[in-house]
Amino acid sequence: MAQMDATSWSRSLRALFGEGMFAAVGARRRDDWRLDALDVMQLRTDDPRGWSKVAAAPGGGDYGTGPDSPFSAVTPRDFSTAFRVSRRGAEQILVTLQGEWFQTQDIPDFDAREAELTSHARMILERFGEDALFSICSTSPYVSALSVEATP
Repeated sequence: MAQMDATSWSRSLRALFGEGMFAAVGARRRDDWRLDALDVMQLRTDDPRGWSKVAAAPGGGDYGTGPDSPFSAVTPRDFSTAFRVSRRGAEQILVTLQGEWFQTQDIPDFDAREAELTSHARMILERFGEDALFSICSTSPYVSALSVEATP
């Protein structure tokens, strides 16, 4: 596997999700992880490694931090359905987020690209180390958050 750095992480994010997507990381600072997740989603925190956020709205615009932000109305209660998933499950979630309703048949050339897509998902998660814990909170395939707990 390639060495993990900001460039390879960003490259894998763009390979899976294209140019219009949101990916940000923040430090765990409070006992209630949901508050830290909100800070990340609402772009109110910096990446602990100093890496750039990958937050470009579809069409190339920026995601804002104000009331027009896609995550401005999210509250801690919205994470009440979060549940743990394995590392392999987190990889699969990252890949299937490309398909409508998490369906791989909606991903163009999935059978031919599955190994490549999974490799990119592995690279994205590699950043968090072997001991990372993964949770997903999803109210629909269009509003999903993969949360990662990792030691620095």
